[in-house]
Amino acid sequence: MVSRRDVLRLATALPLAVGVGAAPRPARACSCHGYGRSSALPASGVTGVDPRTALVFSTYGYAALRAEARGAFRYWLESGSSRRVPLRREQLGNLVRLTPLEPLAPDTEYGLRTEQTEEARLSRADADGWLTHFRTGPRRPLPPLVEPRLRRIRRRAPLLSSSWCAGRSYQAEFRFDAPAIAPADAGLFRWELSYWDRRADAWTPLQGAPVHTNTYRDTPTAPTESLTVGREQCTSRPVFPLRARRVTLSLVRVDGERRSITGRFR
Repeated sequence: MVSRRDVLRLATALPLAVGVGAAPRPARACSCHGYGRSSALPASGVTGVDPRTALVFSTYGYAALRAEARGAFRYWLESGSSRRVPLRREQLGNLVRLTPLEPLAPDTEYGLRTEQTEEARLSRADADGWLTHFRTGPRRPLPPLVEPRLRRIRRRAPLLSSSWCAGRSYQAEFRFDAPAIAPADAGLFRWELSYWDRRADAWTPLQGAPVHTNTYRDTPTAPTESLTVGREQCTSRPVFPLRARRVTLSLVRVDGERRSITGRFR
């Protein structure tokens, strides 16, 4: 005969079902990082950078998408003479791309700096300061594009939880072969992931990433080998639409040329 204590032990071990009137378990304590950036490309200390380079980095943290989307930061590029170069800011998911609106001078030192607005209310240590210093070289032919190779798609179902740390939305991770790109050329390329929107009858960009990245700004960069969509454990990312069935992974060059691979997502 099953005792009442055994029934209660079994009930507390089962996951909380949606729509059941039982009280959720207490949320576990967790520490969520509000906003952070990977190292900006071209990385600090790199020389011989093509003057046509863009400046790119990725973001992480629960406020990453919201902070960039509402313009919580000001960015400016300065030369050695402290002259500011105007920038155009573009965001694709967790990728932020800053494009100089005038040609950069060859053989010149540049530094990218940021400052948050008063409305941002994020940690100054994470959000403010110099992001990178690099030196341009002479203008030369753009490096060739290579065809991307998609290796694996990993999917994870949504996880409902009373804890902010444990819950997640539907996730998909796209792993691919990383092409060999020199550090001086890293700002000339970016990764983009798009899906075919059947309602709009068009390809819709969803997520992006630099070709080199790191988890934290004080760790070495490495070639990017995956793109992930979906929220998880205090990390804000674009959510993959359930209606999406076809996806395209593209390696995009600064002049707009791209190489893509398209697959069906089930």
